[in-house]
Amino acid sequence: MSDAARPMIPPRDTSPDMRWPRELDAEYECVGELGRGGMAIVYHARDKELQRDVAVKVVRTRYAQDQEAVARLAREARTVAHLEHPNLVALHAVKRLSDDSLALVMQLVPGKTLKQTLRDEGPFAPERVERVLRDIARALAYAHARGIVHRDVKPENIFLDAGSGRALLSDFGVAIREADTSLTATGTAIGTPTYMSPEQIDGARVDGRSDLYSLGLVAWEMLTGRRPWDGESLYSVIYRQKHEELVPIEEVRPDVPERLRYLVDGLLRKQPASRWANAERFLTRLNDASDPPGLKQWRQFKKKQAKNRKEAARAAPNEDLLPEAATERFRRSLATERFRRTPEDRAAVGARADLVNTPQVIRVETSATPMDEWKVEDDGTAVSSQRADRATKWGVGIGIAASAIIAGILLIDMRPPAVVKVDSTRSTFTDAGSIEVPAVRPDSAPGTVVTDTAPAPVVVIPPPARETPKETVSTPRQTPPIVAPQPVITTPPPARDTAPTPNVTPSVPSLSFPAERARVTAGSRHSCVISSVGKANCWGNNAAGQLGDGSMDVQVTPVSVAGDFVFSQLSAGDSHTCGVTTAGEALCWGDNDAGQLGDGTTSARTAPVRVSGGHNFSYVRAGRSHTCGLTTSGAVVCWGNNGNGQLGDGSRVSRNSPVRVPLPGAASRLGVGGSHTCALLNDGSAYCWGANTYSQLGDSSKTSRTEPVRVATSQRFVSIGSGREHTCAVTLGNDAYCWGRNSSGQAGIGTSSEAVAAPQRVETNAQFLTIAAGLSHTCARTVGGMAYCWGRNNYGQLGDGTLNNHSRPVAVQGAGALVALFPGASHTCGVNSSNETFCWGYNVDGQLGIGGRENSPVPVKVQDSSR
Repeated sequence: MSDAARPMIPPRDTSPDMRWPRELDAEYECVGELGRGGMAIVYHARDKELQRDVAVKVVRTRYAQDQEAVARLAREARTVAHLEHPNLVALHAVKRLSDDSLALVMQLVPGKTLKQTLRDEGPFAPERVERVLRDIARALAYAHARGIVHRDVKPENIFLDAGSGRALLSDFGVAIREADTSLTATGTAIGTPTYMSPEQIDGARVDGRSDLYSLGLVAWEMLTGRRPWDGESLYSVIYRQKHEELVPIEEVRPDVPERLRYLVDGLLRKQPASRWANAERFLTRLNDASDPPGLKQWRQFKKKQAKNRKEAARAAPNEDLLPEAATERFRRSLATERFRRTPEDRAAVGARADLVNTPQVIRVETSATPMDEWKVEDDGTAVSSQRADRATKWGVGIGIAASAIIAGILLIDMRPPAVVKVDSTRSTFTDAGSIEVPAVRPDSAPGTVVTDTAPAPVVVIPPPARETPKETVSTPRQTPPIVAPQPVITTPPPARDTAPTPNVTPSVPSLSFPAERARVTAGSRHSCVISSVGKANCWGNNAAGQLGDGSMDVQVTPVSVAGDFVFSQLSAGDSHTCGVTTAGEALCWGDNDAGQLGDGTTSARTAPVRVSGGHNFSYVRAGRSHTCGLTTSGAVVCWGNNGNGQLGDGSRVSRNSPVRVPLPGAASRLGVGGSHTCALLNDGSAYCWGANTYSQLGDSSKTSRTEPVRVATSQRFVSIGSGREHTCAVTLGNDAYCWGRNSSGQAGIGTSSEAVAAPQRVETNAQFLTIAAGLSHTCARTVGGMAYCWGRNNYGQLGDGTLNNHSRPVAVQGAGALVALFPGASHTCGVNSSNETFCWGYNVDGQLGIGGRENSPVPVKVQDSSR
């Protein structure tokens, strides 16, 4: 274990606060204390069952009966439980303790906080700053899209994973839903003063732009190596945060590129309306290597500002007009009029120096309370002695697992004295929201590494190249967007695969398998299709970058996947997408928390990256959080999540690069489901591996397998599809058979049941050619190209015009003959012989591609996806 990941040794303290909750001993072993805040203690523990290290956050004993404290911890649990993103610290479990308090069991990140790293290493290089900003902006965009404002973005709450290099945002203890004010009183500001936005200090209603201001302060600190407003008193920080500007970055770091300074400056505007519109827009700008709109005007303003500053210094104006004098006068006003302290109080404060730079809990009320009744408690809290009980019940920010720092809480009615404010007139900040930028170069990009051997993936940052934007913005001088120099994982040229050595000799000859034109695919809430010229176009949810367009913006109509790749096949998982080019290369993009992109990392990607290993692929299939590929020689390789053995390599260890599946012969077809995988060998026999809770492996058992097991049937199959918990296949005689979960009739056998243990024939007279399975429904094409679906139909995903489940196949209405058909979680898409794309079913994220978000129980034509 690295020093960064090694837990702190618990200090010797016999107070009840230090006691690990013994009722957790049955499940967790306490390793040590990680840190503590005003109301919570964070422990390093080990999950005995899963043998993994976790962080356990527990309310301190003296606050356990405080309903407000427990309510805040419970709210953090509810908030984090609904957030799953590779750049957010995950919540594993919530435990209710005997004293009615809570314990949160959370992900333990192996590494340091950003604060610790800056303290140990000093300022970051601009490229590293951009990487951290990109990761945290992704996390904020994801949270804001769900109506959640973090309200405490700061270096203590950002973790740098020592393994993957990812930055993860943590601590949602003071987060709030934009529409929820139940735990925040009017006029109350919650957060850490050093990183609070002006509107947050005012106690006004905040939105995602407040988090962007805090992120700007974090960016300034990463670039300068200085804490914002370092050395200032609390009162000075409050005033400066609202009225003054930080020292310009270029005065501290002349080497920081102008473009990055401009992007950070756009986060630090005092007025929310003047900042970047949202985290997604900032992320788009960050990924764009070209000059953003408004840069020219900003450059001119900065020159004028610097000139004015020099002239003001030479002029030596009246001291009373200087911002420093105004700030000091304001500070004295607060200190003398609202915080007159006794000698004992002053001694208590003196023993707790640096009340601003060490985040704490501060409660201040504007009232007629006599000055001599204000006091400072032993924890540094300033309260009215007459109202201490009531003040204690105000909300308290809870520190993050492994940070040991609690968020500050400030309750203050800010009324600055009538002083001359700093002239903060700024040029208009142009946030043109329509430019979308690819984030990867084409295959032939200069700088691509090509070798004759395949040791390990090579990280290459290609030089930028111009590309025509899909939309333009009116600016004084329009500059086409440029492909962002995002690291691209490249591998040597595909090596020729050697066919697996059969362990058993097939008893029957190889079959002729029907062509599967995987031109269209449907994931959980997104869809993709290959155009007539081989370009990949995607639409729908994009929280993890699964549309591959270089952004994380939701798209209700198709957008092009970045790069000049020519695809022959696509497949969509829950939040990632993979495809095979005409040259046999496998590329993936989107979520990568389990290594499902296969690029040797666990970093999410908003544009295609190459799957490592140098394999030459026929096609790939993406599951919930794992992916498998079929090589041209018939070998099957898998990568990603392996918690149920779905990679088939005999283990349950997740992999971020391909591992080979030990099949007894060469394979011709694949089906990849939620947590299981199936393959058809050349002789038509079916093998499956992975989760088997509902007998989805078809071996007449419910035992999960980490290696392939043969499906219990004598049928020979030519097409196979795996859903979340069921599997279906088409026989040599064009009949469909299904097995596994059947709660919604997805097995097509005429009844609904918990599970079908072994393959049973689907009840229909239709003769099928190919088949595919979604979350809880199945679709197949007949020999003539007609589409039939069966199973769950709550959103119209069966396409028959109703919302009724069907345990037997029903014909899809209005799509005509299809050459490709693929069901997703709750929607389905297909392509007809005229190259028109149709989708039907669930459409909350625009995954039907029709420009709106209304569900449709019948096929609707996707807006132009032919480009």
